[in-house]
Amino acid sequence: DGVTVPVGMAYNNLANLLSSQDRNAEATHLLRAGLKLQPIAYQYNGLANLLLKPPRSAPPPSVPPIAAAIDDDDDAWFEDHSIEDHSADGGGGAEVADGSEAASDGGDTEGTFGGVGEVSTQALDEAEELLRTAIAHERAHGCGARPMEQAYRYNLGNLLQQRERRAEAAAQYQLALSLEPASSTYRRAVDNATEGLTTPAAALTEGATQGAA
Repeated sequence: DGVTVPVGMAYNNLANLLSSQDRNAEATHLLRAGLKLQPIAYQYNGLANLLLKPPRSAPPPSVPPIAAAIDDDDDAWFEDHSIEDHSADGGGGAEVADGSEAASDGGDTEGTFGGVGEVSTQALDEAEELLRTAIAHERAHGCGARPMEQAYRYNLGNLLQQRERRAEAAAQYQLALSLEPASSTYRRAVDNATEGLTTPAAALTEGATQGAA
């Protein structure tokens, strides 16, 4: 049909497959290589999720996971709903060439992330930067597939929430909701994050619309 799929998408889709087989170290290596060859937003998002995945030796989550399939959320593959109260570690996210979606998760480790294991401050810092870069890169260059800024912002909100930066998290959730108003997942995240805050969620988004914000 004449549509050119970015080479970086092939790296991303293969990383998704490896991650689905719990071969997270290989998936991480592949995404880092893909970002050097041809960066796309999906890869930044996927690598962030890999970094936020707790080590394999970590105990299983002590809280029940949110249902993997969310009726009104077509972006579920891009998001990780593994923790209640929208404090997940973010989703993988890549679309393969035929338009179907595949997910990527991944791994790394100190401060408990979402109560499911130990994730290092260094990994949290890098993951945050990667998610902000995903937003900025997709805005500037597109991604050769369906735009997923709303999912990147939701994932960033989850990370910020876990880092106890609640107002910043609320701003990212609100921006995700503004991009996909029909999502009850994003609506619940906004409501939970803004409960008790004195500043309205919409006002929190000022200055947070750029990836580096």
